[in-house]
Amino acid sequence: MLASRRRVRTSTRVRRASSSQRQPMSTKPRTATYDQRPGSISISSPMRLPCSASWDTARIGLIGGECTGKSTIAAMLAERLPGSVASEVLREFVATRGRVPRMDEQRQVMLDQVAREEALAVEVSSHSAGGRRVVIGDPAPAMTALYSDVYYGDDSLLGDAVQHAGCYDLVLWCRPDLPWVPDPGQRDGPEYRALVDERIGRFVRDHLAPAGIGVIELTGDVSARLTTAVAAFHARMAAASRAWQPPASAPAT
Repeated sequence: MLASRRRVRTSTRVRRASSSQRQPMSTKPRTATYDQRPGSISISSPMRLPCSASWDTARIGLIGGECTGKSTIAAMLAERLPGSVASEVLREFVATRGRVPRMDEQRQVMLDQVAREEALAVEVSSHSAGGRRVVIGDPAPAMTALYSDVYYGDDSLLGDAVQHAGCYDLVLWCRPDLPWVPDPGQRDGPEYRALVDERIGRFVRDHLAPAGIGVIELTGDVSARLTTAVAAFHARMAAASRAWQPPASAPAT
């Protein structure tokens, strides 16, 4: 995101989130209840964003600020697992229009990101010839909601972001301990990367964790991040397989 946006948040300390509470995916609409600080307001609302689920399609969502290796990890996971990547709508928006989205355009960007990921999930599921397919959101739509909050002070998309995060089998948080690489027109600077990372930390702590959505943090060099991500994915799939119960057979007649 570009530095022309207004910075509206201050830094607070974050803590790591546990993935132990993550439950297997469901095809039913989810309802997320979580604290929204300040004021610890409890918000509960039905999911308004589409969330397809299929036994043969796993979903990974990537969150992280600018230049935290999201696209690199997404591409490497797509090759390793293998999988398909739903690329970033925001980057294309900026490249095409030469500007960042206005505050009133943020929701549409988020909806377009969701639609792109949903279309890919349907496509890979329909072409499945056995085995599990993987869809990787680069990034998860939650990043649009977080950018809107950080740069515009608009937290209206956070509820939808939490609910859509429940679609994922695995959420990976790319941390900013990688060297900063400038990308003129697309990136603000390392100070904004740190600001967004801090906001993600509060989002994980105050919203995702209370909703039972575990997050795996990726740190270190690219190789270490890939190792962590692949191990977390296989552990998650193994846990889901153990939890899954086949439907009861029809009684003989």
